[in-house]
Amino acid sequence: MKNHLPKVTSAELTHLMRNARLIENVDAMRRDIARAANYLPTVGFVALARKRHPDLPVAAAFDAFMVEVADFIAEARAIGSIAVADLDEEEKRLAPVVAAAARRDLEIQRRVENIDKSIATNKSRRDEKRKKLIAAGLNLAEVNSHTATEDTSNLSDERAELLTEGGALQEFLRTRDERTLPEGFAEKVREAA
Repeated sequence: MKNHLPKVTSAELTHLMRNARLIENVDAMRRDIARAANYLPTVGFVALARKRHPDLPVAAAFDAFMVEVADFIAEARAIGSIAVADLDEEEKRLAPVVAAAARRDLEIQRRVENIDKSIATNKSRRDEKRKKLIAAGLNLAEVNSHTATEDTSNLSDERAELLTEGGALQEFLRTRDERTLPEGFAEKVREAA
């Protein structure tokens, strides 16, 4: 077995787990191995062992083949355990960032809703005031001078910035890929911990 196992990051695993074809192929391989092991006749195992070790007598070839299979199974178990442990470690490392990203995303959603309400309320008040002034008999120039539009560009700018940040946070929450986070976000979370 190799000393160093390549790490599978949370982002890679999340991406892979969304790859339906990969999951189907892994499941098919597992079924094929189980089916082959259950249905291959004894003489088939012996013949395979003999093919792999043609220079050995049949019993010795099978013993050598049994060691190879046992090594393969042991390596698969060990690698699986290491990969799961690595992934658990990665999930623990990311947990505070995931929690902070989820909180911040909710804050952003609430703030965007409030901004939308403020902009809508401002427009509604202006429209109501215009209607009252028109009903009072003011001409259009007078109505326009008394109902100047309140500048909401700062709210619109803030909304756009928040939506960009929220999109990045949602992408991180979906993929667990820290590269999608707003710059410095993960570092701030880890420093605060």
